[in-house]
Amino acid sequence: TGSSIKHHHQNKQKQEEEDEREQNKHEFIVKQEPILISNNSDVQTTVDSLLDIDSSDDEDTLTTINNEDIFSLEQSDQTITSSQPCILLESDINNEQQDTREATMWLGTDDGIILIFQCTETMKTVSRKSRIVKQLGSAIHSILYTDNKVFVALSHGELGVFRRDMSGRWDLDCPIIRSVEESSIRHGSGHSEIDDGDNTDPISVMALAAGRLWCAIRDRIYVVCPNSLNVEHSFLVDDCHRHVSSIATGGSSMHYVWIASQGSHEIRLYHATHFVCLLETSIRTAVTQKLQVCDDIIRAHKLGCLRVSALHVCKETLWVGTSAGVIINITVPQLIDSGSNKLTASSLQLKGLSFGHAGPVRFIISTDTTIVSTSEEATSVKTLVLSIGDGFEDYTNNDETLGKDDALSHVIVWQL
Repeated sequence: TGSSIKHHHQNKQKQEEEDEREQNKHEFIVKQEPILISNNSDVQTTVDSLLDIDSSDDEDTLTTINNEDIFSLEQSDQTITSSQPCILLESDINNEQQDTREATMWLGTDDGIILIFQCTETMKTVSRKSRIVKQLGSAIHSILYTDNKVFVALSHGELGVFRRDMSGRWDLDCPIIRSVEESSIRHGSGHSEIDDGDNTDPISVMALAAGRLWCAIRDRIYVVCPNSLNVEHSFLVDDCHRHVSSIATGGSSMHYVWIASQGSHEIRLYHATHFVCLLETSIRTAVTQKLQVCDDIIRAHKLGCLRVSALHVCKETLWVGTSAGVIINITVPQLIDSGSNKLTASSLQLKGLSFGHAGPVRFIISTDTTIVSTSEEATSVKTLVLSIGDGFEDYTNNDETLGKDDALSHVIVWQL
């Protein structure tokens, strides 16, 4: 009987302990208040304390919260989490405010920054707050727009692609980054090795020809499909391994591509779909003729380091800018689509223009503009070609200062 009483007493004591633990557990759940935990473990703010804040302090409170870490409270499983701080830059605020569905101008820098401006802006109205800033991981060497995409040539042989989202705005947060040389190896397009396993050379220049993107890395051209971003073909341009510096085409419907290499006064003409070199020619003779009016020392210096510095095709004419400041026009020949016919240098007409620059021609562009005639009240579209370079030269004027004044950059405008 004593054993039975002792056993009953133990069961009763055990039951009382379990009831007490259950009650304490319930009280803990009821009394426990959800807390917001920051990355700073010393800071704990309850939800009730936030609700008790007077409305007159709302502005200061919001400022304080925005400047602190971002907090997160998952209510579904009653777990408390903390997240890393999210820094909202001025550029990110501008990105939300700007509407990139309108026409924009993109500017790339050596620091890997893309600046996007509205085309309606002018030098007087543009400001830091009206631009969009996108930071990429490497220097930007070339930007090209086609088929509602923006292609960006980057260092390390990488190609960046920006597309529009469902609303028509540019999706700047999720660009596609693709290594051109790795794609070439993967698809067996003719180049099977990367130097030292780590390519640091950039895509120096891009152009669009026959619906394909031509990307230059060192002395090689990679022909990329703009939709799949696969490399369909690649070929070597210069046997001396000089890097490609300029590419010019007449647009996606044309079948010719002009290529110049660094430090060279030669130009090569390729067929856009057969990738055959149709012609190699030098601009040295045409430049020498224009420099006859210059001082002997200046002429010798310019011819000694002569190179092609810019290429641009406009209205069946190739505009060639040179390091000597002379601008050459070459009539673009009509090519047969078979791509089998070789051209000769004698079939080309090279003409040096009467005006040029004292120093190197930096680049050449063209644009169409509408001209309103006040007398006839009619409008007409004219094409303007602009060359930008150091200084200005009039080769029809036999002045002793010819070729000496290149202190200021000049823009020369031709109306076609």
